[in-house]
Amino acid sequence: MKLNGLTALVTGGAAEIGAGIAERLAAEGMHVVIADLDERSGPGTAERIGGSFLRTDLAYPADVRAAVQAA
Repeated sequence: MKLNGLTALVTGGAAEIGAGIAERLAAEGMHVVIADLDERSGPGTAERIGGSFLRTDLAYPADVRAAVQAA
C-alpha cells in the first residue's frame, strides 16, 4: 500500500521499535514527523528516512500541540 502525500506523526520514533515504524511508513511514501525526547538519535533517524524531528515531551500539552501542528 502506498501512502504518498500523507504525513505520519510517530511518537517515540527516534530509536528501536518506533524507528522501525517510522522507517516502514517512510518506505510506503509518507512524510514522517518523529516526536521524541531523544535528541541524540531522533535527528539522525529523521534524516535517514527523509522525515523531520521535533523534540517533544508528551507530558506537556504545548509540546503535543506543536507536534500535531508539525504533522
